[in-house]
Amino acid sequence: MCLLNMKIEEPIKGQFSTNIHFNDRGITKEGEVGKESTVYLLGKSMRNKIVLLVEDDPGSIELARRALGKNHIVKNLVIAQDGQEALDYLFGTWSQAKGDTPRLPVVVLLDLNMPGVDGLEILRRIRADDRTKLLPVVIFTSSTDKRDMAKCYDLGANSYIYKPVDPKQFADAVRQLSLYWLVLNEFHMTG
Repeated sequence: MCLLNMKIEEPIKGQFSTNIHFNDRGITKEGEVGKESTVYLLGKSMRNKIVLLVEDDPGSIELARRALGKNHIVKNLVIAQDGQEALDYLFGTWSQAKGDTPRLPVVVLLDLNMPGVDGLEILRRIRADDRTKLLPVVIFTSSTDKRDMAKCYDLGANSYIYKPVDPKQFADAVRQLSLYWLVLNEFHMTG
């Protein structure tokens, strides 16, 4: 498992097609300009947000890392390369071993086909624990099996996304998922 701190040096400029605006101040949601506007200053509000990527394929890990770093979306990407590492991170074993206070991610991007503990079992354990039962979990997998999708939704997955094979489409999917879960989605953990 590794924690990548991606350096965010400057805000993104321009406009993005999903009703999010990038400007000199950061990111704003369309229609919220004015004193009620929510501005997400990259490098400040994003500083403490963590995305947990549970993925064993080195190529997919690298594509996700590049997509998130290139687009300045997330600063802290935790990568668990097997199911047990993901559980260790989520339930404190990993953090305690390093002397850190456990910090939950804002979203988990979870592959189903993992060595050791598989994605379905990780999802079961996330939903069974009061500390993580509301944590957003996005299944990001190459499985097109409708039974896998049904099981994931039955277990409480927030979303099921097929992992694109094309590297450009893969990077775009990771970017869009991260923008939604880190910027647009309003999330509140109780406890």
